[in-house]
Amino acid sequence: MSQSASILLLGGAKAEASRLRRALSRHFLLVENARDVEEARQLAQRCRFHALVLVDPDPPWETMREALDKCEELPPAVLIITERNHAETAIGALRDGAHNALLRPVSNDELVASLIRVIEKPTANSQLPSLTEGHAPFPAGRITPSGYPPDWTLERVKRHHMIRVLDASDGNKTLAARRLDISRKTMERKLGTPDLRRMTLNTDRIDEDRLNVEIRKFLKIVGITSQREIEKAVRDAATSGALPDSGKLAAKITLVVPALGLEHVIDHEIAID
Repeated sequence: MSQSASILLLGGAKAEASRLRRALSRHFLLVENARDVEEARQLAQRCRFHALVLVDPDPPWETMREALDKCEELPPAVLIITERNHAETAIGALRDGAHNALLRPVSNDELVASLIRVIEKPTANSQLPSLTEGHAPFPAGRITPSGYPPDWTLERVKRHHMIRVLDASDGNKTLAARRLDISRKTMERKLGTPDLRRMTLNTDRIDEDRLNVEIRKFLKIVGITSQREIEKAVRDAATSGALPDSGKLAAKITLVVPALGLEHVIDHEIAID
């Protein structure tokens, strides 16, 4: 039953969060990380999670609880992991309705077992999605946490989801097919290659913070150099009397990243008077 569940991790150091995600991905269909409540809310808007795992809640539990209460999208099933010297945090969370709290050290088996109990335990106010209605944790009309573009075909979305499930199954094709509720042969046929291990997403290789900084550096260079060249061209055209009477300049920039197969065109009109 746990193979159909989706888990949302909130908080914790980056290395710890990555380790927990890898460990839980061996037992649950989907595991996502969020650095703060806002990011968790955004993920929960895209996918319906079965349980929320709070790792070393920071800020203090009282503040965290108020922030969580404002996010109706987050799952009602909550499990907390914290240090033994922060036992008061765990006690306060349990008093306020958290389903379970674990004090370190916590083994992977203990965490998985606790999560399964949290997910399967019926609660009066629980609105958890049923785990018996199929294996896909994504409700109709929502995009997945990986953010499928709206222009993707249904077949492309299905294929990408299969790759995600295979990645979460550590390349185990038999387990991935069982989680998808299809035969292994069908999965291989739809993915188009028997060498599926090469197709796993390897998202742990991406340093999101560094990627963001590098993109901003690139765009800053583009902005500064482009502005300088456009201003020079406008001044030269004004000197020669070649400026258009409309007072507007049609401009186009093409962004190309060959290694990613990306080609993006931006059209804009620049007003000059």
